[in-house]
Amino acid sequence: MGLLRPVSPDPERLQQAQRALLLLRLRQISTGEVRVQHVPVPAGDRRGGDLLNWGVGSAVAVLALGLAGCELAEVEAPESADLLVVESVLRVGSESQYVLLHRSLNGSTVRGEPGATVAVVGPDGERVEFDEATLQDCVFANLSQWEEVDFDASCYLSPRSAGNFVEPGTRYELSIETTRGEIARGRTTVPGVHEFRVPAVPVDSTTRIASCTLSSDPFTLSWSQSEGAWGYIISLEISSWGDDLRDQGIEVPDPIELTTASVSVADTSLLFPANIGLFQRFDLDQRLLVELQQGLPENADAVLVVVAADPNYTNSIRGGRFNPSGSVRVSSVVGDAVGVFGSVVPLMIRSFAAKPSAAPPACPEPG
Repeated sequence: MGLLRPVSPDPERLQQAQRALLLLRLRQISTGEVRVQHVPVPAGDRRGGDLLNWGVGSAVAVLALGLAGCELAEVEAPESADLLVVESVLRVGSESQYVLLHRSLNGSTVRGEPGATVAVVGPDGERVEFDEATLQDCVFANLSQWEEVDFDASCYLSPRSAGNFVEPGTRYELSIETTRGEIARGRTTVPGVHEFRVPAVPVDSTTRIASCTLSSDPFTLSWSQSEGAWGYIISLEISSWGDDLRDQGIEVPDPIELTTASVSVADTSLLFPANIGLFQRFDLDQRLLVELQQGLPENADAVLVVVAADPNYTNSIRGGRFNPSGSVRVSSVVGDAVGVFGSVVPLMIRSFAAKPSAAPPACPEPG
């Protein structure tokens, strides 16, 4: 089964495009929270043409947080279409996997798709049947913030008995059948394991997390390649910091979230922390970024995440500033639906220095 080829209908036949909302929900590894960021394409930004036009633009800055949150993107479809939209990103290290189903936007309403049969099948043929749950089980956020849309998607979660079944380097197939008889399929190969090289700190093989105190001096962060990945999303969250800058009248977000991307599987190093924050460089006081050129603030807490993303997920989030494989955006769900079925592998360091008495040991010195 291959990727669905984008359809290029006559623009006159498209008439006014109706939007199929994509709400990509990902657990924020650093805190366990889930939140929603609404990033619709501006009304005048209709790149159009293809039936599937994944327009997230700068939304990659949201997602780049290593599974930091969620984003609201758009897919263009003919006005008369009532499309089933599928959204699922398997996450290594998570005990709960999800599938979100909804119909394309009709006026101001996004209807769910209850009663569907949803399953993920592993390479050994073992079938994990997903249970229907409440929308709040998939999205812990106030969707009313996007006031013009009545959002009522259907959430499906893997059962507790399945445990942490997603393994790196493994292929999984998604199978969906709705009560209307619609059938949708997807396939993803989870990227392989990658490890930190500098600092050379081992992570827990299950959670993919390490705890150590990162150096406050600049250094070259590096990690090993993840087989099968199309790129890496690197994020840094800094908290309990910035009092000296506030004294200078500088507005300091606390926490501050910085993200960047490596657009090749072989691009596995960057200057830390100076090269993280690519997607925020126009949104923050430049004095903050200059300060971070000097290294990680002392006595600050930090969470560093390096996420290896599969081709399906990479295709679903890329926008004008993140196009590692070209400009064509395609659905990784085939059959009677569109959407994304992808996978990611996180790699994380939790560094807590705000309370020295409770701080973990120092990460191995670079060099």
